[in-house]
Amino acid sequence: MVFKFLWGLVSLEVDFYRGLGFASAASSSLLTSSSLLTLKTLGLSGNICRWSLAPDSVHLPSLEKLMVMKANAGPLLRALVVPTA
Repeated sequence: MVFKFLWGLVSLEVDFYRGLGFASAASSSLLTSSSLLTLKTLGLSGNICRWSLAPDSVHLPSLEKLMVMKANAGPLLRALVVPTA
């Protein structure tokens, strides 16, 4: 599954739930899309048991706000590379 977003996207909220049938690889490709480089706000919620993300593999240089409402968020948080100040 390939995700394409408009370049310049600044806000994205995604609710992963079983009904969508997202596999871990599909959800991981969503977060590694190059069109998310301009993202300022990211919200993720729902149920993903396994993330297929390597540490430091999701680069979001413009991110200002992150909202994560899900269990097992450790792999996701280890994958994020975001501004520090």
